Amino acid sequence: MSPDQLHKVLASKCCRVLADLAEMPLDYARFGMVATLSVLRAQRETIRKLLEAYVEGIYIFKTRPEVPLAALRDEGVDDPQIAKGIYERIAGSLRAFPIPEPKGVQAALDSIATAKERHPQAKDYMDTTLIEEIKNSGTIDRLYGKR
Repeated sequence: MSPDQLHKVLASKCCRVLADLAEMPLDYARFGMVATLSVLRAQRETIRKLLEAYVEGIYIFKTRPEVPLAALRDEGVDDPQIAKGIYERIAGSLRAFPIPEPKGVQAALDSIATAKERHPQAKDYMDTTLIEEIKNSGTIDRLYGKR
């Protein structure tokens, strides 16, 4: 369940949290973007700009909490404490350099029943060159004032 929906379920008193996977040391892909290889090849620059916007969005989310808190209010989360909790959960899980973790992708692949029969490997489904190019360009360091 996404962090922004958890408060609704808990408020309904229908369920309790048995385990919070976000707080457990599990390798599992929780966020990411997916594109086919043909799209990546045909529209590489567009995908790069999309990833740059994603990186900048993470920066804004983490450094200007008033922006996501306003969005939560617009979505009907009126209680400031609930909004703050949602914000903190999401902010804590976002990384400045959002490169996919091979172990997390592998865990996701391994959890798919049909995939187990083929033994897919995460490395065969990942192309991190664009996000690495963005990092190497200094974009992330500039955003966070490291350069």
